Amino acid sequence: MTQEMDSITRKVLERLAERPVVDEQVYGEELRYCWVDEDSRRVSPMHKDFGKALSWISNWPDMVARLEGWRSGDGSWPHSPEAILKLERNVSITGKHPVELKRVVTRTIAEPIADYEEPPVTAAMRMTGLI
Repeated sequence: MTQEMDSITRKVLERLAERPVVDEQVYGEELRYCWVDEDSRRVSPMHKDFGKALSWISNWPDMVARLEGWRSGDGSWPHSPEAILKLERNVSITGKHPVELKRVVTRTIAEPIADYEEPPVTAAMRMTGLI
């Protein structure tokens, strides 16, 4: 089963083909963690730190058991379909088991402004006396 490429990923790959990002100055970097299934599709929410990712996976069996209980109606009160859907999404986005923890790195780089952005930038720099 192949994973469809989302529009953001497609745009990023098109831009990288135009101008490879080699030896770029990195202006910012953010690390996140997520669990993926055997197809490398994201299963868990994005976690801001490593400890939260470990906590999520250690709580995963309990969340699955709670979800099964909610579906069967075994509990002190009935749960709404919306609550069950929310728990299903928290247990697994794809509906599959988590297999591997991945590090998600977001790097911010700079690139030249677009042609249509140049006239207002030049005018603003003239007004401020920079050129």
